[in-house]
Amino acid sequence: MVNSYRRKRIISLSKKPELSLRDIAKRVGVSHETVRRVLIGVGNHNEWLAAREEYEAMKKQNGVDSKNGMIERLVNAMFRLCVGRARREDLALCKTLVLFHSRHKPLCLEFDVVYNLLRDYYKARASPEKPTLSELGAPYGLPFHRVSKLLRAVNERAYYSRESPRCLSVYEKKRVVAACLADTGLSLADRSLLLGYPPHIVRAYARRLGLSCFSYQPLRPKGSKHPFSYVQALELYGAFDLGFSLEDIVCLFEGVREKEVNALLSVRPMVELEVKRFRDFVKLVDLMDALELGYTPAQAMFLASVTAELYTSLINKREELQEAYSRLDIR
Repeated sequence: MVNSYRRKRIISLSKKPELSLRDIAKRVGVSHETVRRVLIGVGNHNEWLAAREEYEAMKKQNGVDSKNGMIERLVNAMFRLCVGRARREDLALCKTLVLFHSRHKPLCLEFDVVYNLLRDYYKARASPEKPTLSELGAPYGLPFHRVSKLLRAVNERAYYSRESPRCLSVYEKKRVVAACLADTGLSLADRSLLLGYPPHIVRAYARRLGLSCFSYQPLRPKGSKHPFSYVQALELYGAFDLGFSLEDIVCLFEGVREKEVNALLSVRPMVELEVKRFRDFVKLVDLMDALELGYTPAQAMFLASVTAELYTSLINKREELQEAYSRLDIR
């Protein structure tokens, strides 16, 4: 049952076409199915769906809004100017820049919060008495699992902690299962980082599914001395797209030589294709949820950001994923 305040919030937020059902659900604190039922109940669902489709079509046709594009160019130029100063003196700033301007979502945290927390982390790492993740995140109102997630996002090692992690929602469990079943060369660590969940969670679900190991294909381009993870490669590509020089990238990614940077850039199409295959398979979760909620295939494809070609490929794997849900009793 939804109280009147949440109902009003749902109706108000549904007038913003840039928000999906899940976006509205997160802001209000309910499930996306509840949002859908409320909109249907008040007769706003078809209007919202039409507005969403129009918004996505306009965004696809026009690309980035000219104003946003100008702001983005100015910000990128400003960041490139300050990177020269921060390259060696301030690793926290470099890591924060790459995180916020990579293709990944910036963890819904403010820039200064991420920067200050990483700065505290590097100071603590050099001290003999290291604070716990809870103590590290306390000044910023962040629980330990959010701090751990942030550190993984910038490819840093989190402190070991005995604190209990939060429980996954049903939707998150489904995504983890899909990540385990994805037929790709990504390692367990890569899959975990791309999903934003701790590696031990993905490993636990893989074991429950009887997957003792993944068909991991190490990323070792010609000329490199050691293998790289796909996530490391994506971070490097993000820095390159921002205009970072080879010298900047070598300083930012410790232990990487210029020769290895060039080698990773040479295999970029293959790396991005492999990551896309993984992300496309995980979209099957959203596609199945939309179909189960009663949406037509065309509407489900739109809501899950799936093309017609990808729909045909994914729908054939639906039974495999449903069987995994049943084995793990995920509903």
